[in-house]
Amino acid sequence: MCIRDSINAEYMGTKTNFDRLFIIVMGNLFNTELDIGLRYDLKGSTQGRKTREAGKTIDASIALKDLDWLEDGRRLRLPPYEKGMFISQVLADSSFLQNMEINDYSLLIGVHNLPENEVRTLKQELDPVKVPLGSNLRFFERFRGGILSSDRTMIYIIGIIDILTEYAATKKIEYNVKTVSYTHLRAHETPEHLVCRLLLEKKK
Repeated sequence: MCIRDSINAEYMGTKTNFDRLFIIVMGNLFNTELDIGLRYDLKGSTQGRKTREAGKTIDASIALKDLDWLEDGRRLRLPPYEKGMFISQVLADSSFLQNMEINDYSLLIGVHNLPENEVRTLKQELDPVKVPLGSNLRFFERFRGGILSSDRTMIYIIGIIDILTEYAATKKIEYNVKTVSYTHLRAHETPEHLVCRLLLEKKK
């Protein structure tokens, strides 16, 4: 998998006039005209990973977490090509982060639900994802900046974010507690990598 297809969020930085002071900014993953009705920040742990509270309404701009994802019965419904690319790229990106000794980050997923009239039209098309010849679009932005779901009812915006958290004492304690209860982002096929085991829809 090439670096160009990385789902790691883009970062921009500059050096200031002060010694050892740099400014680094993470690009906005949801810089899109699409209405992101739901967003999930997933780490692969169930320990304290819940946003919703009973009886309270959550603003759509606030990211839900792992337990919310599980309670909602969510799966990424990806077409075969995008599913294969996604798994391969998660492995490649997690290997890169592992080599950089970065182990605290999130998979951010935005969900845009398509209107019914557009869903009906898309379901009648043989290949709704029309990529222009010579296009440089990455696999996860080939349909209006995202991935069209396999049932053609929604668009996913995905990316790995928040890779710059320092792994200090507090994070070490948090990691040791949470590793005993990780769920869907767990070892799959190879022990040294994390890949989304229950994140993707199950085979029928």
